[in-house]
Amino acid sequence: MSYPYVFIVAVATALLLTPVIRKFALASGALSHPGARSVHTKPTPHMGGLAIYLAFFVAVVWAFGVGNRTTWGILLGGLVILVVGIIDDCISLSPRLKLAGQVLAALILVAFGIRIDLITNPLNGGMLPLGWLAVPLTLLWVVAMTNILNLIDGLDGLAAGIAAIAAMRRHGRQR
Repeated sequence: MSYPYVFIVAVATALLLTPVIRKFALASGALSHPGARSVHTKPTPHMGGLAIYLAFFVAVVWAFGVGNRTTWGILLGGLVILVVGIIDDCISLSPRLKLAGQVLAALILVAFGIRIDLITNPLNGGMLPLGWLAVPLTLLWVVAMTNILNLIDGLDGLAAGIAAIAAMRRHGRQR
């Protein structure tokens, strides 16, 4: 499967779904009202993450199918993050509950065999196996990246743009 086609499917799906989800958010009252931490001057619909997740879901299933353990782990872990985010938008979850949801998503990835097993040695470019540190490092990385993207999501499209740029980074080494 060619990655540019997967990207095109994801972008096209997001473009088609975003207006639909925006209308749904407006109709259901899922709005962010202007406040001290907001740059918006008028109420703004929540649930943009739903369009992004659904576009990601469609592209991943189209490209890889659902018969793959890794695919299921990524889709389920992402679903947990999505649900936690939507609930937080609606009722403002405590930081502990948000953290618990993020850890649960990371644990789902690990349970499906998705781990950071190797890191690049900055001194010689070789690979360093992590051994037993793979699981805690994976948990830390998933929770940290989730929070980093969440913290920079103050402007419309900023987190999505940065995530897209990061996703385009191509691996220099083939496995």
